[in-house]
Amino acid sequence: MTRVLFAGSGAAAERGDGEGHGRLTSWGLSHLADDAELIVSELLTNSLIHSGGTQVSLDVRIEDDRLRIEVGDGARRRTCAPAHPCDEAENGRGLEIVHFLVQARGGAWGLGPDRTHTWCTLAIGTGKDR
Repeated sequence: MTRVLFAGSGAAAERGDGEGHGRLTSWGLSHLADDAELIVSELLTNSLIHSGGTQVSLDVRIEDDRLRIEVGDGARRRTCAPAHPCDEAENGRGLEIVHFLVQARGGAWGLGPDRTHTWCTLAIGTGKDR
């Protein structure tokens, strides 16, 4: 498992991307790295923008035949449903991207029991499943 804490800054999402990508490659899961990198970026960015907190955590681990990504920030949420922005909106599509990538990888996503962590799982597969 990899656990990383970030200070609340715009650069945290970029550092998280590199952390997740490098770890997956070292675990032999490079076939998941691009999708996981985008998911990590979206979840970290959401936490930094919406939590109002100063610290964000990232956990990346393997659980059975799944890769689990979890981002926490201490802020309670009512939902993690994707927004449906209008065509002209410049933001608001992050959780739609997460939803699509998780579904495409045979996974699931949601909020942790305390509602302060957003998590997702991706089926590990063999790399030939795309």
